[in-house]
Amino acid sequence: AGTALIGTTTGAGPAVANDASGALRFDVRRNGSEIGYHVLSFRQDGPRLTVDIDVDLRVSFAFITAYRYKHRNREQWEGGRLLGFKSSTNDNGTRHEVEAGLEGDELVIVGSQGQISGPANMLPTTYWHRNFMTRERWIDTQKGRIVAGAVAGQGIDPIEAAGRTVEASRYRISGDLDVDLWYHDERWVKLAFDASDGSRIDYRLTDAAAYDFLSFVPGEPTSA
Repeated sequence: AGTALIGTTTGAGPAVANDASGALRFDVRRNGSEIGYHVLSFRQDGPRLTVDIDVDLRVSFAFITAYRYKHRNREQWEGGRLLGFKSSTNDNGTRHEVEAGLEGDELVIVGSQGQISGPANMLPTTYWHRNFMTRERWIDTQKGRIVAGAVAGQGIDPIEAAGRTVEASRYRISGDLDVDLWYHDERWVKLAFDASDGSRIDYRLTDAAAYDFLSFVPGEPTSA
């Protein structure tokens, strides 16, 4: 259930209005039963955008917890550029800490596999905007490694998102990451993948308040 994931755009958009905030909330289900949530909270302060990510999952059988996953991450963006992020994960007792920061034309990443670096335009696996789909490699925010995958379009699906039906573009990523992602225009609205135990995990968007103001495009320069 703790698989890292991602997110494309038709072009760069303007920066969001100063001093705005909002959140996205997904209910997470396993074989149709709710097991937790994934919430992204966005806060704009002048040119700086902060994204706080909170994932909390619990799988129980006969009132006994069989699996627990908790992930916290804070991203910092400015002018369409990732400045860095810091995450902590408890994957059923296995703990991970990752910190990434921009140094010149590189992102330096320190995580479970030591220190590595990648190009400054590399994006983390937080997938809240379709621009992530334009890449072939991403930073795994759980372990601090670089992961690769092939992205293939799967057509258009009608899906339920935040209380209404929308036409969403479906993409499949295969490789180090195996996941299906849906986007309505440039906005992330659904996710699904098969867990290692054969169960089906899917995300259902229940609160899209952040989309009322968010026009920030990660990985693309924003206008002044």
